[in-house]
Amino acid sequence: MTLYENCCTRVCGFLGSLTTKLFHKAEEVLLENILSHDLWCRLLAEDVWCFLVRYGSADLCRDQVNFLVELMKQSSPAFQPPSPLLSLTVRLIKCLAPEHQAELTQSLGASDDPVSLRVLASCVQGFSDPGLCQGVIHSVSEICSRLLREITTTEEYTQEDLHRLALCLSCLCELLGQNDTIPLAVQPHVTSSITDTIGRLWKGIVASDWLNTSLSLQCLGKLILLSSYLLLSLDNDVLDKILTGMSSCVQQESSVHLHLTLVYFLRSFGKVRLPASPEQPQMLKRLSDLFVATLTSSDLFIYHHGLSAFTKFAEETLHEAVVPSCIEDQPGLQDCVVQFINKSPYTCSGELSRLDFLRIVPPCRIGVDMDSDSGVSDHQSGPSSKRPRLMENVNHHQVSQQ
Repeated sequence: MTLYENCCTRVCGFLGSLTTKLFHKAEEVLLENILSHDLWCRLLAEDVWCFLVRYGSADLCRDQVNFLVELMKQSSPAFQPPSPLLSLTVRLIKCLAPEHQAELTQSLGASDDPVSLRVLASCVQGFSDPGLCQGVIHSVSEICSRLLREITTTEEYTQEDLHRLALCLSCLCELLGQNDTIPLAVQPHVTSSITDTIGRLWKGIVASDWLNTSLSLQCLGKLILLSSYLLLSLDNDVLDKILTGMSSCVQQESSVHLHLTLVYFLRSFGKVRLPASPEQPQMLKRLSDLFVATLTSSDLFIYHHGLSAFTKFAEETLHEAVVPSCIEDQPGLQDCVVQFINKSPYTCSGELSRLDFLRIVPPCRIGVDMDSDSGVSDHQSGPSSKRPRLMENVNHHQVSQQ
């Protein structure tokens, strides 16, 4: 048992022994720590909250979820619900009774406000009823497709447009990013509409101009990520535009988060077969240059994920000439790729000690999610279903909304 698990178990045991009249104080403390800047406080508060709700009554779980949803709707900024609250809400939705899950989707699906869309898109895996899950997918994808079409008709993007764009791209990334774990069935006409809109977006922007603000940078990262899920549906000219934009981002030394998104895109590109055309050689050259920039990165996190993406690409691609062109001019890089494939341990070069190496590697990194404060795209683990209730008639604690 780790130190964290030991602390979590003891806190859960302590709160489980509290009397009813102190429960509102426990809620206040948990909410305060959920919104804390300290990562460990947030994680502990989230796990303890899930413990209290999971072993409470079904009505308590429903009340807690409704409370958190309303709290997010009242929070600012309006287009970006607080990620810790969203993460907790998604985990609690998995514990809802089936009838309460149905009630929640009906209430949230009736509007297209940002919080409702983000919650529905993020908790698709948590629904116990496949029909309910499919209904949420249809609803969210339809709304996001419509909003994207409206946004792309404007000549200049306002701050509100960028917020809405980030929202739609985030929701669609949540849905399509779960394709490997749940069977998705987005309507063909919706998929076609989204693909066309993504193509128009790429043709109408200059990627390097979107690196200036955190909001536009977030939109660009989500656009690249969503494009990686739709690679096989995108036209050749759109792929060319994407590779050109990514090259300009790398040349301007973009953020680590954006570079990780580029790495994920490159990892998915092995499934693409570029048709013979005058543009094909130049596109393959850009692809090779992007891999070289990633594999020679001084950031060890990007470097490691770049090696993983490169080996995955090499296994799947039909454009085999790209693989040697990425490493033929880098003898040391060839050895690193071979060691990575053989799963050989990384050895520090020079006088770098193990302690110094650990100091330059951050303890944790958010994955490809470009949200400002937390990686919601890392789908939270949680209980798959609620345990059988032995005492349904026990008076449940009401949520304190004070």
